[in-house]
Amino acid sequence: MAFHNRCSPLISAYARRAGFSDSEIDKVIQGTMIKVSRHIPSFKYDPSVCRLRTWLSRIVNQRIIEVRHQRKKSLYPLETLVHLRNTLVPETLVADSSPAASEAITALTECCLARVRSQAKVLHWQVFESHHLLGSPAAEVGRRFDVSSGNVRIITFRFKWMLRREWNRMQKEGLFGETSPNDP
Repeated sequence: MAFHNRCSPLISAYARRAGFSDSEIDKVIQGTMIKVSRHIPSFKYDPSVCRLRTWLSRIVNQRIIEVRHQRKKSLYPLETLVHLRNTLVPETLVADSSPAASEAITALTECCLARVRSQAKVLHWQVFESHHLLGSPAAEVGRRFDVSSGNVRIITFRFKWMLRREWNRMQKEGLFGETSPNDP
């Protein structure tokens, strides 16, 4: 515990300089502490090889690279997923700000997007993705896909409805665990 209390602020500052959000910083700290706890019994201090700080720094760098790889796996920017999550998820579930809950909801949001995408026409998905998920203005999307800006807004509205319907279907299938996120 003393090791965690002493090193966590240093790891946090290092990860923050790397440009991570608070939840990603928590992942780096947690991953580092897990790896250190596994390997500290076999760690032999030899000043001619390396210092403890050098060894710890390597572990932190490995965790940072791992978190960056996880970040790249997402197709959409985090801000977009947060906005979409706030549209789909009830306030009671969004109120839980723990990193694990946030990560789980983001994964469920991406799953919901994938399910709706598999049901959609390609052109309609491209319009929705460009306008709502990537933030392009309706007029620009309309010109790009040869549809009116009004149709862009209608397609976006319909996809939001489909996403809410799919979110409710996923909830009924029990993908949210034992307790329902809509239950108070």
